[in-house]
Amino acid sequence: ARALYAQALPGIALLSPDARRCATACAMGYAAILGAIEANDFDTFRVRARVGAGARASVLWNAWRAPVRGGCANDAPCVTIADNGLSTIAR
Repeated sequence: ARALYAQALPGIALLSPDARRCATACAMGYAAILGAIEANDFDTFRVRARVGAGARASVLWNAWRAPVRGGCANDAPCVTIADNGLSTIAR
């Protein structure tokens, strides 16, 4: 699933500028949920995958400050999503 997320990131640059931040926030949020699922040993039936309020706030903050231009060098995404769903933003 994480490889699919990485493959999908360049598609964010193809969206209209006003939709990119929302798509970035969704990508980071879902990556954070995946990190919680991994931390629970993929048990999605007995344990709920939770992302704390601080991590959710961080996702929104990083999505808000992400550049809205088409992409970074060679049209690569400006946002890199870590395993925990938090992001690194290239300037």
